[in-house]
Order: sequence, then structure tokens, then C-alpha cells
Amino acid sequence: MGLVSDIRQAIYQDLVYQKIGRVYQYRKTTLDWNKYIKRFKDNRNRVFGADIAFRGLETNRTAVSNSDRIYKFEVSVLQSISDQDESELVFSEVVDALVDHFGNSINLSSVGYDFSVSRADVDERMFGDVLCHHAQIDIDVTADAATR
Repeated sequence: MGLVSDIRQAIYQDLVYQKIGRVYQYRKTTLDWNKYIKRFKDNRNRVFGADIAFRGLETNRTAVSNSDRIYKFEVSVLQSISDQDESELVFSEVVDALVDHFGNSINLSSVGYDFSVSRADVDERMFGDVLCHHAQIDIDVTADAATR
């Protein structure tokens, strides 16, 4: 497999290890948001899960013939909102734990390159008729030219 596949697999393993509900290695798109959110529902009809998207590359020239590549990934985490369960408090702890975990990831370290969480944004979004907490966690993986 290529480096993009290896990174995606490492992120996926981290999400599964953190017990983030239903986890998908890719972002499936659809015009029907009810179909999209259904993928993340458990047997009690609650939404909790994540998916991973590759968002591109940046290249930084480090020498005349060498350049580093920064592989950009986005993890979207979703949880249905439940005011009676104080879900916002729980969700913020989930996001904090994920950022900590990604920062010390053994799985990402095994890919052999530098990595960092560059951003973690939290908001609320409507998917079909389901209001959800949503977090976007951006992960950058830097591969230098000498080891790529």
C-alpha cells in the first residue's frame, strides 16, 4: 500500500481503539443527509461515530532537489445531541481525549513520519432531521524527501 493508505489505516485504528462508535475509513457522500447520518446510528438510534477524509498535500522545498510533503487528513466525529444527558459536556471530553491520543499515537508513529493535530473545531450541525455535535480534527503528517 501507499503512504496515504498507511496513514488512513493508522488513524482508523486510533479511532477504533478510542471506541468512537461506528468508524469509517472514508467519507461517503450522498445528497440525502438522512442516509448519511444513518451510517453512524447504533441499535438504540443514537448517533456516535467518525469518518476519515484525505484533504490533500502540501510540498515544502527543503533543498535544491528535496522537498517535504505534508499529507492532510480530516477526521469528522459526530454524536447526537441530548440535552437531558448533557451530551455537550461528554462530547467535549471525547474531542479532548482524541486530540491527546492522536498527539501520542503509536499507530501514527509506526508510519514513520512526523505528525501533529493542526486544528480541532467543534460545532453543531443538522444532518437530515438529526441535530449533532460535530468535531473536525485535522491531522498533518510530514514525510521528508529522504525517507519517502
